[in-house]
Amino acid sequence: MNEQLIHLIEKEYEIRVNDFKPLKKAWVLQTNQGSFFSKPFCFKDGSRLRFIDGAMQHLIKQGFDYIIPMERTRKDIPYISYAEDIFFMTPFMNLRQSNYDNPSELAQAARILAGLHLGSHGYEPGSELNPQSFWGLWPRRFKEKIQHLYTFRLQLQHKNNWDIFDQIFTEKYPYYFNQANVALRRLLLTDYNRLMYNEQRFHTICHHDFEYHNLLISPQEQYYVIDFDYLLCDTHLHDLASILIRAGKRSNWKNERGETILSNYHQIYPLRPEEIPVIKAIMFFPQDFWQVAFARYFEKQPWPVDRFARKITQIINHEKERLHYIENLHFPE
Repeated sequence: MNEQLIHLIEKEYEIRVNDFKPLKKAWVLQTNQGSFFSKPFCFKDGSRLRFIDGAMQHLIKQGFDYIIPMERTRKDIPYISYAEDIFFMTPFMNLRQSNYDNPSELAQAARILAGLHLGSHGYEPGSELNPQSFWGLWPRRFKEKIQHLYTFRLQLQHKNNWDIFDQIFTEKYPYYFNQANVALRRLLLTDYNRLMYNEQRFHTICHHDFEYHNLLISPQEQYYVIDFDYLLCDTHLHDLASILIRAGKRSNWKNERGETILSNYHQIYPLRPEEIPVIKAIMFFPQDFWQVAFARYFEKQPWPVDRFARKITQIINHEKERLHYIENLHFPE
């Protein structure tokens, strides 16, 4: 953090910065008005950040008090622009990451997620805010990812000297390619389109990254949801399927984790029986297999090939448990 940025922060937020230190890709500022957390917005898009800020303000107005709001500048906007970046700022608090391996914290996470979805009803961002919308797009997204898998396999036919990852991917490709197509067919056989048509009227938002490290806890056991950077206008089932996958994966796919999530979520945001097949179809898609192949062949991540091989092998080794976990999800009692 250089002097020019510090001066801009002091001017726009009308504070005096006494000290600062790095925290991952952000900064903790010590000021005459307390401690603050300053972070560059990953998408560098002011309108998109206002969309996120608007959603957070809407949630707060609806009584959802698990949010650390962005600080406002003297111009009453939630960010400053510096060079090619956009920075936002929030109060800095003494918080720890939640633990999805702790049943009580996982249960509270599910209830908070349900409250977030319920509180988001009625948020209607204008087009000028560049809202990210996924309404009704899951079948199309599945088709795109199926095409990715097919393309990766096709490209390997023209590659000489396959490495260990290429060999594993090619061996398991028929199984996972078929599984991806089955997931698409399963989704199309659900009430997905009708549910999305009805749910879109409520304008539900999806956090899109409700991971344990984005749910923080104070020493007084107050929970806070952070990192709304990937916020979407989409069905609540998107987030629900995601946390079911995350918690299942962390526990080696123990069935009780799914039961904990669904039952606690259902207490706050009642589910409907026809939503369970949609959740299962979303979860059935081999996302992890696609993700590691996408990172290797499309994004060309500069990881050692052994790291890719370990990741894909771990996915394959836990496939039986993953499918058992999904198929044993039931409508909460």
